[in-house]
Amino acid sequence: MATVLKFASFILLLLLLNGAESSPSNLQHHVSLARCLAGCAAKYTPDRTVERTLLSGEKVLERNESDTDFQLCSLGCEMPVFGAPFAGIHIGKDLYRTAKELAIKDLPPVINSIDAVCIEAQDESTTLLLGLDLTDKDINEPFICSIDVWAESLSLSGPVLVDRGYTLKTRFSLKYKFDAHHSYQFRAACYSFDGKLGQEVGSEWYRDDQLSADRAPLNIILEHQEKVNGQVSITLGWSKTISSLPWCKQKIYLTSNDTVDWEVSLDESKKIALNNLNFGTTYLVKSSPVTSSDNDVHGMKFTTKTCQAFSNSSYCSPLGVEALYHFIDIASDRIIIAWQYPALENVEEMAFFIVVRTADLVIHQELVKGSERTAVVNLNGRRGEYEVEVVAVDSKNRRSPPNVTKFHHPGSNRKDWILTALSLIVCLIILIILILSFTLARKLRNGEAQTEHSLESGSHIHQQPSPPAIYFSTPLNGGHRNTLPKSCFRNENREAISEIASISSISEPMKTSASMDIDERYFIFPIVSTPSISENGFKTSYLPDGEKITVPRIGTYL
Repeated sequence: MATVLKFASFILLLLLLNGAESSPSNLQHHVSLARCLAGCAAKYTPDRTVERTLLSGEKVLERNESDTDFQLCSLGCEMPVFGAPFAGIHIGKDLYRTAKELAIKDLPPVINSIDAVCIEAQDESTTLLLGLDLTDKDINEPFICSIDVWAESLSLSGPVLVDRGYTLKTRFSLKYKFDAHHSYQFRAACYSFDGKLGQEVGSEWYRDDQLSADRAPLNIILEHQEKVNGQVSITLGWSKTISSLPWCKQKIYLTSNDTVDWEVSLDESKKIALNNLNFGTTYLVKSSPVTSSDNDVHGMKFTTKTCQAFSNSSYCSPLGVEALYHFIDIASDRIIIAWQYPALENVEEMAFFIVVRTADLVIHQELVKGSERTAVVNLNGRRGEYEVEVVAVDSKNRRSPPNVTKFHHPGSNRKDWILTALSLIVCLIILIILILSFTLARKLRNGEAQTEHSLESGSHIHQQPSPPAIYFSTPLNGGHRNTLPKSCFRNENREAISEIASISSISEPMKTSASMDIDERYFIFPIVSTPSISENGFKTSYLPDGEKITVPRIGTYL
């Protein structure tokens, strides 16, 4: 029977500490109840024995609200007229009467602010997490804080107290159904058994739509990073959106070479600590509500500091490589790099970062892991001075001092040979074109000189006077005159002239005047050459009036 009563008392106390409404109008009862609960905490939970770790990594010590005697005492404070065979309830009743009779004192404040942290919406109600920021988290005197919910709307005459709860912790989980078209404010006041710890502190006013869960990712920023246990620990800060509160249960994704994800419940610290990160490594962190299946959201990239940025001690420098060798393979145009490393217990966790440079230009980078101690680098036809750097990297991304070796690659550059050959071919073609152009120009100049000389000779010949034309008349059908150049009377044409003369004897005598008048009865034949005479020596022609005439074939008729 006692067990049943104790169980019932536990249930009643849970309702009390998680939002069971008291008499808001009775301020005296409220203050007396708060001081009574603080008295129960001082009697049954004098020391803070429960450790809670926030997402920020901070550890807070809290009093045990689940202690049986404390719960029975609290039940006596809440129901002072209730009678039961439990000593704790009687003690609570006595504490309530004492607190009611004692005058209230104004004590130094212990609370700075109260703020809504996150939310989880259900069908019938909403669970809202409220966080308290205390001025002195190490205060030894037990105290309890009351959380009041105030509402206002157009239908209300002013702010109205609609709910109240109590907590021994710096956070309070409020389960309430927020009405539409209402605004809400949360107020906190803390009490010890002796009196009130400072003034009441209120939050901002929230509209009902702001008290709905936001499925968007958190706004994350990098706040702090430090070296802890040989690795990097960072602190991420997050903020809520203007429109609504974030979902309390979030899934965090952390990506570097691999992606790791885990679930967290946001708390009043509004921070998230990530531990055991490597030095000098770039990460991507993002979040999404656990109720959301879409994790393809934009995150925040950050790079952890190198070990040397935290400390210059030898811890940040693992042993470097030993006996660095290189072998030049001229035929294959490559270099083989080999090294040794001291035998260590965790040597398999070591990696080696190789960098090859020439003329301050990085031509090759490679990370060799495991037991491999060689690397092959293709030089891609480059020749000249080279520098090889090998750095040992451990599993925490700590880097050893570099081991550097230099060498000269004497091999021929295939690409240079090709470029040189092409250059020679181009130069040869240009030279041939120049030679041909010079030769052609010289020939053209010689040809012009010969042409000028020929023209001078020809002009001298052409300047000789041409023989005057000699005309003769032939009585052909009314008398037409034929004209013969004087050249026709050269020796080789004398026989033809004799024949013409015999023909002309039947007409007027031959006239030799070059300026004689031309009678319209005569047809003039200018003879420009002396062709061979045909078999009969005559040519048949027709006059404009159609009359047929026959003349000797002497020269060419125009």
